[in-house]
Amino acid sequence: MDLLIEIAKKYSIHVIEDCAQAIFAEFKNQYVGTFGDIATISFYPGKNLGAFGDAGAVITNNNNLAEKVRMIANHGQKIKHNHKYEGINSRMDGLQGNILNVKLNHILSWTKKRQAIANIYRKHLKELPNISIPKVDKDCTHVFHLYVILAEKRNELMSFLKDNGIGTALHYPNILPLLACYDHLNHSASDFPMGFDASQRILSLPMFPELEEKEIQYVCQKIKEFYT
Repeated sequence: MDLLIEIAKKYSIHVIEDCAQAIFAEFKNQYVGTFGDIATISFYPGKNLGAFGDAGAVITNNNNLAEKVRMIANHGQKIKHNHKYEGINSRMDGLQGNILNVKLNHILSWTKKRQAIANIYRKHLKELPNISIPKVDKDCTHVFHLYVILAEKRNELMSFLKDNGIGTALHYPNILPLLACYDHLNHSASDFPMGFDASQRILSLPMFPELEEKEIQYVCQKIKEFYT
């Protein structure tokens, strides 16, 4: 972020931070979403702070941008039937807001639990040669929306864990340039070797605040069992 902000200021470029699932993550003791001009956060039910249905937020400390975003989300109007912009209907309903208000009281403790779970995973998996685990930079505080490893024989490991009652997931199985909607660009996997390699090895292990240590140990035990 330091370098991005420096470049943006030099060339008068606006910075939009996509903080979809990174709520309360930090870089150098500063919350993500507070570096640029504007940031977005997702409250999709599966996120760290999730509503009961689709919801989200835009954050900024610029009053003009805040007013414009509110208008765009409300059909481009501030006063009913007075449409200043070609807006969209993107208002968050009161039910979602109330649910989020309740959950907001717990998000920091949930985040600490996610971090503790990640530490347990790290303790048990760090020496395993067949996988790579997430690394956290010393200047960063990770909120672990997901716990994603890179695994050899990923698909076989995924099936083995499923057979042993452990749910895993792929976030995401395809790199963007190889999606069907970009076929017209004629890209191949060799154009993006690192991204493609990662997409073939990523595996999301169970990660949610209610996980108990014995459950995490069971997951790690089965991973070790698979590779031995």
